[in-house]
Amino acid sequence: MSHKSGLLQSNAFSTMTTLTEADVKKAVLAQLKFIELTGKPIFRTNHFVRNSGIPESTARRMLHLFKERGLLKELIPGRGRRSSILAFPELLNIAEGRKVF
Repeated sequence: MSHKSGLLQSNAFSTMTTLTEADVKKAVLAQLKFIELTGKPIFRTNHFVRNSGIPESTARRMLHLFKERGLLKELIPGRGRRSSILAFPELLNIAEGRKVF
């Protein structure tokens, strides 16, 4: 999968069935970018959307894809005007040195 077809075409993520080593590296870098933007590995969706500097629809789509792929876990679902609380389970497991999630 080329860089162009993997990142610039949003429908490429929805049809992807296997992850290459490059995809995994991109996912890890994206997780670190999320943490940089949110300031923590556990965060509210509205905080990411507000501080990411990308369009709201794109930010929400990214969060959805990360949850769908298992890179993010929803700890507390959103309700009404309250946004969801999400976490990066694998990064937290590494940081804790044990299986937390």
